[in-house]
Amino acid sequence: PLAADGAYQNRNANFSSVDGQKWGEGSVKINLDTNKIGLFLYSAYGSLNTANVQSGVNDHTFSPLNVNTPKTLTLVNDRVVDRQYFPGSVVDKLTIATKDGISEAAMDIKGNFPSTTTSGTATTASGTLLTFVDAHVAFGASIAAASAATNLKPSESEFSISNNATVHH
Repeated sequence: PLAADGAYQNRNANFSSVDGQKWGEGSVKINLDTNKIGLFLYSAYGSLNTANVQSGVNDHTFSPLNVNTPKTLTLVNDRVVDRQYFPGSVVDKLTIATKDGISEAAMDIKGNFPSTTTSGTATTASGTLLTFVDAHVAFGASIAAASAATNLKPSESEFSISNNATVHH
């Protein structure tokens, strides 16, 4: 019997030879950094209100935005030989965990199929890492009431937001 390899145009069924997944998805885990987490929080929640507290200091409040159009990101994966761009990416699930070490954020991301370009020079924006010592929790019926409430020191905390995102291609 002869194999029906002609349907794939080659024996190994390489990229573009069969119809398959047309989006990108994966997970990102970072140390909780004040310079990086805001973009992920904005994509996860959808709404941002910024108030100037004093010169050079801003207070950012992220709130759920109840619409079907999420805030998107373009993620860049620099593989040294090239860069992958994942446009139209959204945070499907965001988890922030604080334990006895440095706080961490984990994001499940979904987006469009990546495109590639040549690699460039990687830059790192340094921020302030948040640790267990920095953690406190306050409760209230509103943001103003929670801000005025007594801070509680948790021994361990974790919270998640899940958006149940679906990629349409």
